[in-house]
Amino acid sequence: MNFEFSNPLRVNELFRPILQFLVFQKEPIGSIIIKENVISRIKNTYSKYDPDNQILNSRDIDFQVSQLLEEGLELLISNKLVSIKYPELDISIIKKEINVQGDPLFYLTEKARFHIQSEESIKFIGPNGKTLYILDFLP
Repeated sequence: MNFEFSNPLRVNELFRPILQFLVFQKEPIGSIIIKENVISRIKNTYSKYDPDNQILNSRDIDFQVSQLLEEGLELLISNKLVSIKYPELDISIIKKEINVQGDPLFYLTEKARFHIQSEESIKFIGPNGKTLYILDFLP
């Protein structure tokens, strides 16, 4: 199995760290926490397998993950591997402006859990019905 990441990152390289993180979560998790964990996992992988890589000393990976995370989560949702839950919104009125806050929460579906337990590959299907990506089972 290939544990390396390309530079620049590709959206399909975020699937594995996102799913690996969500598989151990008991409650739905916000995208900010997911992003921080994915960045940490990528940096840990570089530290372990390529400690001299310059990417560890830059914010480049942080920026790349931030740019790709939403697209990655959308692909996971559209392929029914991750579900989204919207929490109750925190609404406040400050200086005649309405401020609405609420980060959507993400969690693994039963389909994703089945794929992970069965060690089967996961096919990502695009809107046109064609296979976009194939992800080997999660280690």
